[in-house]
Amino acid sequence: MMNSKKLNLFKSLKATYSQDSQAMIALRALSQSMSSSLNPSALAENSIRIISQALGAQVVDLYGVNYEVELLEDFCQLDYLAGTDVKKIASLTIKNKSPLLPFFKEQRRTITQDDFDTLPELQALCMAERNWFKTLDMVIFIPIHTKEEWSGVLALGRKVPGGKYSEKDMTLLGTMADMLSLALQNIRLGESLLRVNNEFRRAYQAMEQSNRQLKQILSKLEKIDKTKSDFINIASHELRTPLTVMLGYNEMLMDDPVIKGNDYHTQLITGIHKGMDRMQEIVESMLVMATIDARSLALHKGEVSISSLIHKVQGGLVSALEERNIKLIAEKLSDLPLIEADGEALKKVFHQLITNAIKYTPNGGSITVTGSPATIGPDNMTEAGVEIVISDTGIGIDPKHLDMIFTKFYITGDLAHHSSGKVKFKGAGPGLGLAIAKGIVEAHGGKIWATSSGYDEVKCPGSQFHIILPLKNVLA
Repeated sequence: MMNSKKLNLFKSLKATYSQDSQAMIALRALSQSMSSSLNPSALAENSIRIISQALGAQVVDLYGVNYEVELLEDFCQLDYLAGTDVKKIASLTIKNKSPLLPFFKEQRRTITQDDFDTLPELQALCMAERNWFKTLDMVIFIPIHTKEEWSGVLALGRKVPGGKYSEKDMTLLGTMADMLSLALQNIRLGESLLRVNNEFRRAYQAMEQSNRQLKQILSKLEKIDKTKSDFINIASHELRTPLTVMLGYNEMLMDDPVIKGNDYHTQLITGIHKGMDRMQEIVESMLVMATIDARSLALHKGEVSISSLIHKVQGGLVSALEERNIKLIAEKLSDLPLIEADGEALKKVFHQLITNAIKYTPNGGSITVTGSPATIGPDNMTEAGVEIVISDTGIGIDPKHLDMIFTKFYITGDLAHHSSGKVKFKGAGPGLGLAIAKGIVEAHGGKIWATSSGYDEVKCPGSQFHIILPLKNVLA
């Protein structure tokens, strides 16, 4: 029969084996929990529950260091992550000079509740920090580290039923705390991924909403543009007939001997005729714009000399140039190759661009028209062609208007100061000229754009209108 001494030793060994076995089971359970859970909250809750059961702790809480909180004087913030006791716990802000930091961050030292009263280093703890730990009503606080970074604190309440934590408990607790560091790292990674995913979802939803709004705006703009085109088409046809009748009667009056014999009446009839001529030009512009909008602009192709076209336009603007004392200089045009194009249509383009330059160039300024071959490659050219640049010494264009000036009815400046006129300084028309020029150039398979360093009526930086036309009209 086994004596009492051997029996006690056997019981002690059995208890030790049982404790070690339970510890292994707890560590295995903790490891499996961390490897199987992807949910940050579930991972924290499962880990805390396993630790509580393994050590017989009444309450176990997990707190994480929140390094994303940026404060002016504060080092970091401890946030509640999980616990066995459902409660609301405010975050703790730990100051830069707090004596807690050397314990938790540098020494990685466990603190007990008694240490707050007995350790000299913790006597300088501020009241807010001391009260926070006191409110928790825990007995042990173990710092958790991921690699070199302090990431959290594991807090344990009293042991059930009122016992003390043994050396083996503390050893097991240290091992679990080390394992928990991985869990904290996964929690932080999961939270970061969740936050990024939420931000991406919000951004995607905002983008979808913006796309819907843009589609609605685009649909409205298309309807407005169609309304403009319909108005141009209807108005130009409706105006053309009565205008033709009025011009006919006006010419009859001009040929009447009685009218011719009266200088006053002749002056009145001549003024009316000039006004109707101007109106007819506007109506013709509206008709051309209508055909461009309808993509029904007919081009009558033939060999065209750019140099000859510019000289014809120049000849038709002699009186306007003299009236405004503006020089028109044509350079490097005679060497340009012939192109296949509609000469009359291009004549309208250059007439409009040069007239536009006259309008926005002060008296005494100059306009220069230059030409050069355009090779394949630059500006997405797929065919060889010619480039014509019309430069002026005018008041320039605000860069924010450069893309809009070729839109029909678009007029820069204050409409309250709008004034009409063919070549009057800053005289604006109906806003169709540049839109027509763009439509005709693009119908030839070419490109048109403007450049300017800015708008300044004093320094007059000027503007440059560029036109590229292919040698052969591939789109007609």
